[in-house]
Amino acid sequence: TSFNFVYETCAIGIQDEKYGHIIKLYVKLSKEYQGSREEAIKKIDERIVSRLGIYSKPKEIIILDKMPHTALGKIDYKALK
Repeated sequence: TSFNFVYETCAIGIQDEKYGHIIKLYVKLSKEYQGSREEAIKKIDERIVSRLGIYSKPKEIIILDKMPHTALGKIDYKALK
């Protein structure tokens, strides 16, 4: 399955009272993507589990309209936390 519908991603670790740390994945979809956000999340989730295993699955996948960037053009991790 091609993942050309994903334009940009950023995974960050977040403190969680129940689990200690969780993975939160932020995704910006490509402009050409025609499906729903829910379909995109399901496809991403399935790909991660099939390639990396259930323990690598993010607790949360958030679709963003715009990924925050620093003045140098890098993804702004601090803005996502």
